[in-house]
Amino acid sequence: MKKTLNILFLLFIINFAIAQTQDCCENICDNMTIYGDADNNIPLRIKHYDDFIYLTGTTNISDQSFATFSKLDITGQVIWQYRFDVQSIFYDFVKIGSEFLLVGSTIPYLIGGNPVDTQSILARIDDNGNPIYIRSYQNSGREAFYRILKHPNPPNANAPYYISAFENVDGAPSFNDKVHLHNLDVVGNIVWSVEYNTSQFDEQFYRDIAPTNDGHLMLLGNYLPANRGVVLKVDGTNGQVLSAKEASDNVIYNGVRELSDGNIVVSGFFLGTPRESLLSLFDSNLNFLSSTRLNNGGVLNITSIDTDTDDNIYGAGELNNGQPVIIKANTVGNQFNIVAAKYFTDGESTFYDATIHVDGTNLYYADGRANNPLSPGGQDIASGYFNTALSDDCLVDAEIVNNNVNYTFTNSDITATNFTISNPTNTINLVPLNYSSQQFCPNPDCPEPPSPDIVPTLSEWGLIMLGLFVLIIGIIAIKREEEVLEVN
Repeated sequence: MKKTLNILFLLFIINFAIAQTQDCCENICDNMTIYGDADNNIPLRIKHYDDFIYLTGTTNISDQSFATFSKLDITGQVIWQYRFDVQSIFYDFVKIGSEFLLVGSTIPYLIGGNPVDTQSILARIDDNGNPIYIRSYQNSGREAFYRILKHPNPPNANAPYYISAFENVDGAPSFNDKVHLHNLDVVGNIVWSVEYNTSQFDEQFYRDIAPTNDGHLMLLGNYLPANRGVVLKVDGTNGQVLSAKEASDNVIYNGVRELSDGNIVVSGFFLGTPRESLLSLFDSNLNFLSSTRLNNGGVLNITSIDTDTDDNIYGAGELNNGQPVIIKANTVGNQFNIVAAKYFTDGESTFYDATIHVDGTNLYYADGRANNPLSPGGQDIASGYFNTALSDDCLVDAEIVNNNVNYTFTNSDITATNFTISNPTNTINLVPLNYSSQQFCPNPDCPEPPSPDIVPTLSEWGLIMLGLFVLIIGIIAIKREEEVLEVN
């Protein structure tokens, strides 16, 4: 009997060790990878097309930043990756057939605190990473192509692409930005352009662009130095302003989407103390409906926004400790309901620029992070996807407090005039990169069998109790067997 008990006790210890090993593996982000090289890498946009993941970002080499574009398979393994051969940045991209249109600019924008002359960039690259063209536009001062979209219901089927952009209008680099909207044909040629005019010093409502079901477009951002959030609805045919509203408070907007009922949801932050992220809701005519502010100071900003087919709203934000966070919300009536707030880390010290893209039942996600245990460099990219239920084991709940707030919006006097863009040049080339990719794991090193000072988790206690139950049943069975043997 003593030998049997020893065997059972050994099985119990093995069972607990397995429980420890299972725990270190059950919280793996199965669909996330750490991606990069020995240099510092930061993502800007992630999108999913045809079961592949595409990323734009920057890589920093000898204190100079270069735009990058990468293709990964659905497991996160690198298929190809390239960078520009000049200092540059890609802000956004969209797929056209089997090719891509990418928008950005040369950089830096500032040297010694002074504005620098830059060029806007429009690149067309095929699905093998080969450039069809890389066009740079020299207009006026500091400038960039910032966002690009393909309209699902364009007024002109031969010109379904739109770019929001900015440039200086002072003839030299300055802080005085004017917003532009460009309409492109199916191969990326610019059909028409408009420039928006206001009485403000600095216009920044190029920050996001979204299509509406009636064939028009939403633009949004803010004015400086007043820091007033600005939302515009413009005609998809010619860019003329249909409606424009501005907030009376210190509000910065940077994300916009239309819901299926025609309402418009925008994201951004309240520029106060503490700085707090917010969501605002408008009807199709830009009448203000409601707003909610994540007012515990826990989420500083919602930088990237997207929606699914059920009108769930997803945002990538930043917690007050620097960690990125994913917010999920919906609307009940005309009020926001925060469904979930999640984050994931592996002891990294610093984070950068979280971005998301929702496609089907998956939320594609990327951020930059420093000092991950699997990092090939100082700053690398965590990229991959979660389910839109945000139920992946590796996601941790963030404590979020929100309350509804009211803002006063007034009509904003914004007009549009035709703009003639400069002829492009083609002097920029692609250079291959050599990134590696490894599966993300919050606990990459599974522990040895437990020592007495290890405190089991709740799930481990469950396995321990199960093991004790099996042990007790075994002892009872052995005891009864001995009693039977004694009787016989």
